[in-house]
Amino acid sequence: MRQLKDNPNYLVTVDGRVFSLHTMRFLTLMEKNEGYIYVKLGSKSHRVHRLVAQTYIPNPENKPQVNHMDGNKSNNMLCNLEWATQSENIQHACDTGLRPISELMREAGRTSPNLFKKNNTASITKLVLDEETGIFYESAKEAAESVGVKPKYLWRRLNGEVKNNTKFKYV
Repeated sequence: MRQLKDNPNYLVTVDGRVFSLHTMRFLTLMEKNEGYIYVKLGSKSHRVHRLVAQTYIPNPENKPQVNHMDGNKSNNMLCNLEWATQSENIQHACDTGLRPISELMREAGRTSPNLFKKNNTASITKLVLDEETGIFYESAKEAAESVGVKPKYLWRRLNGEVKNNTKFKYV
């Protein structure tokens, strides 16, 4: 067990258990909705995987997130944790299937190539896939125009306002 850097009254083990030097007992761990394990230190809740990483894993590149290498958010073993950037964490989730992404989407890219408009404001549009032909469109409007329907007609189906009986889907 090692002492927490920011809370010297507590120790953390390599398997994510937290010990109080005040009560001389292991604290109760809680699982919250999103699957992470928390522990209450004083009046504040802390994610256990972050406590383990901050205590045991050097972070010379100052990466802000802790990645669970096996994808199991409740597995806080030291050997399962690593520091990561947000993009590394997302890439890991895609590579391991934790965040499903189709092969066609990998090849085509995740967002429209029209990411920045002429006035330099960010505009992320969802790509639309024609499931029959495999053609990607930059927007619902472009896909609708390709088959001669009104953009609102297709947009309402893609966004679940009405049943989607078309060959298009957002990717």
